[in-house]
Amino acid sequence: MRISFKESEDKLSCEVFVDEVLAGSVHINVYNQKWFLKPNFQIPNHVTSYKQETHNSWYDAGKKLAQLHRSWGKRFEQLDEINFGVDLDEIMSFLRFRR
Repeated sequence: MRISFKESEDKLSCEVFVDEVLAGSVHINVYNQKWFLKPNFQIPNHVTSYKQETHNSWYDAGKKLAQLHRSWGKRFEQLDEINFGVDLDEIMSFLRFRR
């Protein structure tokens, strides 16, 4: 797994790439000087610990984002492609003739 970073010009955010794929970005809260994550992929609702976590550097935050991407990055993309083999027309005709 190769992690690469691309800093913004204003130094307030950094894009994180995992194996040449954009995993998301990390941003700094200018008031407390802590970094937080903004992933570009879906994470399950029960995994909310990353929202409260803050990091001292963009590097630490980027490593955590890469870890989340490795765990959850590809899983929800596969769920979008589920095909049950039954069209809506077939379901409607079945329900219509069932009476």
